[in-house]
Amino acid sequence: MRTFCVAVIVLSLLSVGQPAPLTCETLMKPRDTEGPDLTGRWFLLALSAEHCITTTVLDVLLRPIFVFDITSMDASNVYNNSIKITIDGHCLEQSKMFFYKDNQMFEVDSNNTALGNASLFLYSGCPDCIVVKRMDMIKALILISRRKVVTAAELVEFETQARCLGWSTPQVFKAEHASENCRSYHDIPRQEDEAIMQRIYRKVSEKATSMREKIRKCLIEFWVFVFNTVS
Repeated sequence: MRTFCVAVIVLSLLSVGQPAPLTCETLMKPRDTEGPDLTGRWFLLALSAEHCITTTVLDVLLRPIFVFDITSMDASNVYNNSIKITIDGHCLEQSKMFFYKDNQMFEVDSNNTALGNASLFLYSGCPDCIVVKRMDMIKALILISRRKVVTAAELVEFETQARCLGWSTPQVFKAEHASENCRSYHDIPRQEDEAIMQRIYRKVSEKATSMREKIRKCLIEFWVFVFNTVS
C-alpha cells in the first residue's frame, strides 16, 4: 500500500511538472499581443510550406542563410526589410517594404500600396521569435528569431504548427553560420564569377544527386496535390 501511495505521489508531481501540449486551435491563433518591436536583426530559422517543393528546393540550394535587418520608415507602421541571403559564403542583398499592424503584414510598393495577401503573425511560445503564416502564391509558415539558435522545445512547437496545417516538414536553417563578412556577389570581379558559379553548381548537383529519392517522392506528392487541387 505504501508503495502504491508513493507511486501516486510521484506521478502527480510529474504531471504537474509537464505542461499540457498545446492544441492546434491554440497554435493557429494570431498572437494575443501586438507583437515585438520589429526593428533590428532577425534570422530565418525554419520554414514549412503547403507542399514539399519549396523546402526541397531550399535544401538542394545548400540551405541558404537568410538575415533580415528591419528599419522603420517615416510612414506609420511601414518598415523596410533589408534581406541578406548567403549561399556558399557569398551574399545577395535585396530590400522589401511592408506594412504591419494588428498581427497582419502586407508587402507594399513605393506608394505604400498593399501587395498580395496579408501574412499573419501566429502564436509562439518563444519569447523572441515570430511565426509568420504567408498566404501568397507560395503558402509558407516561417519561424524567425533574434537568436541564431532556438531551443529544441521551441523548434518542436513550430513543427507542430506545421503539422496542424498539414504542410511539409520544416526545413531548418543554420543561422549560427551567418557571417558578417560574407562576400557580396556584386563585388566579385567578372573573371572570378564563372569559377564561383561553377563551384556552386557542382555542389548543388552533388546535393541533388544525394537527394534523388527525396526529390522523386516530393515530385509525386506535388503532382498529386496539383491534381487534387484542380479536380
